[in-house]
Amino acid sequence: PLFPYTTLFRSGGNVDAFITRLSSSGSSLVFSTYLGGGNDDSGNGLTVDSDGSVYLTGDTLSTDFPTEGAYQTFNAGASDIFAAKLNPGGNSLVFSTYLGGSDYDEGQAIVLDSSGTSYIAGATFSGDFPLRNAYQAGGGGTYPDVFVSKLSRVCHYTTPTPVATFTPTATLPPSPTPRSEERRVGKECRSRRSPYH
Repeated sequence: PLFPYTTLFRSGGNVDAFITRLSSSGSSLVFSTYLGGGNDDSGNGLTVDSDGSVYLTGDTLSTDFPTEGAYQTFNAGASDIFAAKLNPGGNSLVFSTYLGGSDYDEGQAIVLDSSGTSYIAGATFSGDFPLRNAYQAGGGGTYPDVFVSKLSRVCHYTTPTPVATFTPTATLPPSPTPRSEERRVGKECRSRRSPYH
């Protein structure tokens, strides 16, 4: 049977993210929607603001993931992060954007501050992950690395500011796996997360 929905933001992938809001009694759907493109998409972190707008992050293999007012309008690699905001009714995208480099990237958590600015954390295998005003402007050693990104209240593209090169204070051991092996591990991690991969 079809997943119950009231709104549809998708283009037919095998696995889609979804957002569902139930009534306070849990007896009825306020709204329920798919969110995804033509490939696999997973929602991993969600938060809600005081107005009832919903913020979601996760990862997508899709090249046609729905975007709106995007900082990054395209999938830059194997798997990119997505960050999206839906209105309180769940029937309109306020913003939706890709975020990532040329390898596997995954958004795992999203939080808001008092002004409605969103912060995303997760993991990246990409050596060219988008940076701005970076505390650390390069990978610290064996992949993946943790990332933290801050999005403005209205997500839009701006040209990144150049950042200084990160220089470790101690010599780090070389990565024990070649890039091809890292990609394999990334795929296995995705497979373990969902029985549908």
